[in-house]
Amino acid sequence: MSSSSSSTSSPVPNRRIPLPPPDAEIYHATCRFCNVGCGYDIFVFPVYKEGGPAKGQNAIVYNLNDQVFNRDLTNFQADYTSPVIPLGANYGTPWIGEGMVTRTVKYNTQTGAWEPVYILEVPSSECPVNEGTYSTRGGRNAQRNWSPFSDVASGYAIYQSRIQTPMLRWNNSFQPISWSYAIQVAATVSKYYLDNENFNYPDPVGPAAIQVMAIRSDHGGGQGGGVFSNMAPGLFLHMGLATPFVRFHYQVAFSLTEDALMEATNGNGTDTASMLDISIADTLVLWGINEYSTSTVNFIQHMFDNISGATASRKAQWFDQANLHHLGIL
Repeated sequence: MSSSSSSTSSPVPNRRIPLPPPDAEIYHATCRFCNVGCGYDIFVFPVYKEGGPAKGQNAIVYNLNDQVFNRDLTNFQADYTSPVIPLGANYGTPWIGEGMVTRTVKYNTQTGAWEPVYILEVPSSECPVNEGTYSTRGGRNAQRNWSPFSDVASGYAIYQSRIQTPMLRWNNSFQPISWSYAIQVAATVSKYYLDNENFNYPDPVGPAAIQVMAIRSDHGGGQGGGVFSNMAPGLFLHMGLATPFVRFHYQVAFSLTEDALMEATNGNGTDTASMLDISIADTLVLWGINEYSTSTVNFIQHMFDNISGATASRKAQWFDQANLHHLGIL
């Protein structure tokens, strides 16, 4: 191999993933990213207190009997004494990768000191939305957490390339600047375009900075489909600058379209179908969207199961048997 094509970095082997002990702190949240709203279990525990791989030695336990999606995880305890089978989360034991681990610090109110801890953000096998699976984005939720360290427990140096402050391009190179100066620069440039290169819409919109092209990621998942998580920049772009040139990641408008909330409300809202509807529908119609890219789990978990016939027994619970035979499903 020529020197020009060789790499100067040496990959660190994935030595281990720390498992949470039975007494780890446990929180529950939805994925921070796309509109699907996959469920995640978050474990926080000291770095010197890890759990074991056998049943009962770790905090990954479930107690669910889901009669809608036909999954029974009653009194289930995860077992990592042997390799996890493909799609093992569907049967209870989730696969945990190095991207699901953060090594950071937490303030101990009893000792008054900062202590190193692990944070694991694991796709929840109990959640009917993702059933323990995850997208490539959601599988790295943990790495969004701040950390003073340069590597995670498994040895991967994932934080070295993170920026610590806002950056400003000056003399053809990026220079670190303060947050207050970054806000001042953004406000000054935006005000120039709003005052000098605009188009006057009728009231109540008024002048619009039509030379501003924005790429607004609507990530936010079940936390609000990006509207709640990105409310401030959304209002700034759509109502402050009022630019018509905004590229969305998933949505077609500045609106609520989180699938997880629709699941909780039986499909009532901006999305007219729940995960259950998608998994048993006879006809699926999508347009103007790359479902695999923007709603990965919805596509690979519910649509694929439907198309492949894996949900035939579920359909039998909801539809007339004669009709299913007519459609060639049974």
